Amino acid sequence: MTDQQVECIVALVEEGSFSKAAEKLFISQPAISQNIKRMEQQYGVKIFDRSTKTMHLTEAGSAIYQAAKKMQGTEREVGMILADIKQLRTGTITLGTTPFRATCMLPKSLFRFKNSYPGVKVETVFDSIHNLQQLLRSGEVDFCIEADLFPTEEFRTEEIAAETYYLAVPANHPFNIGREKQCLSREDICQKTPHLYRVESVHINECGEMPFLVLDDMENATDMLERVAEAENFQPNVQQIVHNLEIMFHWIVAGYGTGLIPDTQIWFNPYTTHPCYYKIADPDGVYGVATNRIVVATNPNRYFSRASSEFMNVLSSLVRSGEWLLRPQT
Repeated sequence: MTDQQVECIVALVEEGSFSKAAEKLFISQPAISQNIKRMEQQYGVKIFDRSTKTMHLTEAGSAIYQAAKKMQGTEREVGMILADIKQLRTGTITLGTTPFRATCMLPKSLFRFKNSYPGVKVETVFDSIHNLQQLLRSGEVDFCIEADLFPTEEFRTEEIAAETYYLAVPANHPFNIGREKQCLSREDICQKTPHLYRVESVHINECGEMPFLVLDDMENATDMLERVAEAENFQPNVQQIVHNLEIMFHWIVAGYGTGLIPDTQIWFNPYTTHPCYYKIADPDGVYGVATNRIVVATNPNRYFSRASSEFMNVLSSLVRSGEWLLRPQT
């Protein structure tokens, strides 16, 4: 396959139409058709099933598409190796994360890395952890920054930070009556006041039938509620799935439900009105049930470029110094 043929079949499959693929590649639709036709003649197979209105890969076409993706991955690795040889004057790194993590962990590291290596381009991919794992397997991203949900038999992980989840309850909810001494404010959590360490935790099963809000797969925090509830043998009353932590926060403040909010969200949240926060108790025999490790996940079977390594050094330095927790002044 030529480079153009590789680009054509990948774009056609991923965009789903000749017009969108042509627009992405900045070439004409007939040019894409000619490249696909030449490939079919070269291999003596049909790549697409054209018997239906929507295009579908044939079995042979699927094999060719997977080969094309591998060729693109190999080309990326060659580019990274050459960039290393050129002492980071040029190159590209691609990192994957979820939208929330990008909001709190990436801005300062991106700025500082770009100042140090202006010739290196940083591309970001925002997706669910499930999809990020697949992208890491295929080499389409160089590393991921997320919660530690990457199987150790496939990926190498390095912890860079940790976050604690708190039970967030609307300020006017009856749950708070009699628990005033257990309630934490944003200042308690962000400033780590003595009250944060002295306060008694609550068990998740104390919530009874309270309606819970949970995050969808894009943010992947449903696993935290599942983890905490399972540890207490508790079945939460899930009222609604929301798309991000920002929405969850505002709906909790408005009294629509309760939920689990990480301290990273509380730190970076610019709002003055907050719900009541409660520390979540560890069940007997379990430690850190409401704590997440934030890791850098890499694929040990893929080349890890010097540019990627330098970016991780920048991020680790910000985490160690605590600078990544400081919100920009407005």
